[in-house]
Amino acid sequence: EMQPDKGLEMTVALRETDAGQGVPGNFRALATFNFIYQ
Repeated sequence: EMQPDKGLEMTVALRETDAGQGVPGNFRALATFNFIYQ
């Protein structure tokens, strides 16, 4: 199992680049949901 911290960090970075909106709250929520879903 990969560590949640690394997974979230990478997901947030990818989401932030993809969205390009700069909304930390939304990115964190999306990243957390993505990580739990996967």
